[in-house]
Amino acid sequence: MRIFQNSGISPSYRARLAGLVAGVRGFEPQKQVFLNDRYGASHILLPALAGSPEAFFTNGDDESLQRAWALENGLGEDASLADILLAQIEHHKTDIFYNLDPFRYDASFVRRLPGHVKRKIAWRAAPGTIDFSGYDVVVCNFPSMRKLWEEQGARTAHFFPAHDPELDTVAANRNRDIDVLFFGGYSRHHQRRRQILEAVARLSSRRNVVFHLDLSRYTPLAETPLGWFGP
Repeated sequence: MRIFQNSGISPSYRARLAGLVAGVRGFEPQKQVFLNDRYGASHILLPALAGSPEAFFTNGDDESLQRAWALENGLGEDASLADILLAQIEHHKTDIFYNLDPFRYDASFVRRLPGHVKRKIAWRAAPGTIDFSGYDVVVCNFPSMRKLWEEQGARTAHFFPAHDPELDTVAANRNRDIDVLFFGGYSRHHQRRRQILEAVARLSSRRNVVFHLDLSRYTPLAETPLGWFGP
């Protein structure tokens, strides 16, 4: 089974990644820099993390990474990111296409996939209107999101992110400076998460609690007087 996993990077991470790959040439070296930084590792399939020859991983919205592959494989400079991703899938002889970025690569892209792609699976855990036609199933661990996709006509299934295996050594270390660490998205869509984080924050009088929040694009507005009347 040959699995192709396409992911994406958030705007807040792009500046860091650009600094990490500055001066790094080639698709594989750039990809390894990304994988070694562990961004989104809980969503990356183990064969991709382990470098299995049956698995192919890329970030289809990372222009530097994708154009490095295009250069190495004879694609013209005018090739779009969608064309490059399609060429990668054809070159890999993919059986399973697992897409973590269906907002960018929706049904119109799925219709272009070659016949050797037997199953198309999408992950999506944020609201929006997406054309999932052509995907066999949309997976997510949030019941509310699954209900939303089903209302839009998609077939869904429960699928939960893993833990980053690099954290095993951290968990085994009992001498830690931080008792509770959270890093992740924080927006108006994360109501249950907000309640949990507020409860955890109340431990700060007797525990060292550290939050690193990837804020919604509306947060800077919400933190001004305009935010009292804004979205």
